[in-house]
Amino acid sequence: MKRLLVACLLCVSFGEVNAAKADISGLRVQFAGGCHSENTTAGCVVRVAATGDSFEASDQVIVMSSSGKNGPFRPISNRARELDENGTARARFKNIPGACFRAQTRENGDDSPDVVSNTICESGKVLAVTK
Repeated sequence: MKRLLVACLLCVSFGEVNAAKADISGLRVQFAGGCHSENTTAGCVVRVAATGDSFEASDQVIVMSSSGKNGPFRPISNRARELDENGTARARFKNIPGACFRAQTRENGDDSPDVVSNTICESGKVLAVTK
């Protein structure tokens, strides 16, 4: 009886994890303002765009940062960002000069991320456009 109960709980847990993974198939991050190494005091905005079938309020992403392109990556905050109906989210935070950023879907309890985005890194200087 005890084994049957454990098996039922595992089936229910596995089914919930798969349902949460089904909506988002890809993530892409890009800078949306203020993210450059010369900006040491103001904010930085990173835009996350998801691809997939449909997006609901339960679809969330975590923006992460690292001092190098290969990691290790750490969450910028404990708060996950909800995707809107178009599959986008924006994260605004105090700029981290020279950092690299990526996003991943919120973990569903199986200790592995669903989808991980590309990695973007700040450039050293913002070049002025000349005519």
